[in-house]
Order: sequence, then C-alpha cells, then structure tokens
Amino acid sequence: MTIPDMKQQLLFNLQDTERRSAFLVSPCNREAADYLENWPEQNKSGAVLYGPAASGKTHLLHLWAEKQQAQILVPQQLTPDGILAEDAERLSGSCFALDDADLVLKDGECAQALFHLYNLTAGGSGIILLTASTDIGSWDCPLPDLTSRLKTFAALRLLPPDDHLLETLLVKFFSDRQAKIPAEVITYILRRTERDCAALLNLAEEIDAAALMLKRSVSVPLVREIFDNRKKNIELPL
Repeated sequence: MTIPDMKQQLLFNLQDTERRSAFLVSPCNREAADYLENWPEQNKSGAVLYGPAASGKTHLLHLWAEKQQAQILVPQQLTPDGILAEDAERLSGSCFALDDADLVLKDGECAQALFHLYNLTAGGSGIILLTASTDIGSWDCPLPDLTSRLKTFAALRLLPPDDHLLETLLVKFFSDRQAKIPAEVITYILRRTERDCAALLNLAEEIDAAALMLKRSVSVPLVREIFDNRKKNIELPL
C-alpha cells in the first residue's frame, strides 16, 4: 500500500479544534463536499446530506454552519415558542442546519415548525441544510406537504469512509506531530479497525501516547499490543 500524498485537498480550513479544523476530501465524499463548498451559489433553498453512521455528516454540517454563520437547530427549538417566535424577516434571510432530520421530523410539532421555517426561507434568501441517514423518500415524516417541499432540496450522498480517506487521516495525524507512521502499520490498523474516523483518531491518539511514554517507535508490534490489551480491557503501562 502506498501512503497517500499529503497534498490531499483540505476543505473548510477553520481556526478550531484539530478534529474540526479541516475536512479531508476523498472519493467517498467529494461530490457533497464540493457542492457545500460553493453553496449557496446554486439555485437551491436547501440541501439534504445523507449517508450511514460515521460518514462525516455531522462534521460537515458543523463546518458548513460555521462558514455560513448558520444557526444549528435542536429539536427543542422547533416549536411555535422556539425559533418561530423570532423575527420573521430575520428568519427569512438566515441560514439553518438540522442534524438527524429523519429522526427529528418524526415528531409532528417539529415537522410543522420546520415547514413554517421552510416557507419563510423559501420566500427570502435563507437556506436550510439537513442531515439524515437515508434519502427523504424513506423518512417517516407525518407532514406530506413538508416531505414534498424537502424533495426539491439538493440530495447529497456520503459514502462510508474509504481506505484512501482513512489512510490520509492517519498520515496527517502523525505528520502534525512530526512523526511518521509506516505503511505496514497503516495496513495492519485498517484491517482491524472499524470504518469510523472518530474511532480511528481515538486509536491514533492511543498509539501516539504509548509510543511517547514507552519511548518506542510506531510499529506493528506496538499496535498489536494495544489491540491485544483492548481485547483484555487493560491499558498499556504508561
């Protein structure tokens, strides 16, 4: 396996925590990332970003929201006394984001509130970004009028993280610490870990801490020891 070129494109460079400072673009997410990078230049009042768990939906939603200065909604705000109680003119020109919309909109009151918010933004310059695990056609929303409106949104699909993305993430993690991770270690890790960026970063942090404290290089034997100790639910003696 070849270690990916570290010139891999980084999207949404922001001054924030390491895990949110850059979104790594890969074939599994490139189409959606490119769309959101340029949106709202497209003539769409909203978009739905959907894909399986650990595909980067929430990460990308937060980065887009920060870039657009969008308000990230929570279910408790989707009530007549919540977001809809605010100034209608301001709402019509604002950007909003809602995570796990397929679950939130099962609730009739939340669905009705989002429908009103949609009507406000559609009549102004506002935009809405939703995330979900599936496309809109399979949502259990009790409001058909809202479902029909949301079907006009851009549908942006995210695939599970691919090896290219996970390899790049590992290389970047250790490169940022002026360390190298051998190709054989990357191969060993990816054959044994879940396809989840957060879980992979947790493992990388564990490997890095063990290597520093034990004064050992990042190697297959070290990683194997960490995996073995995880199975036994014990920690390396740091």
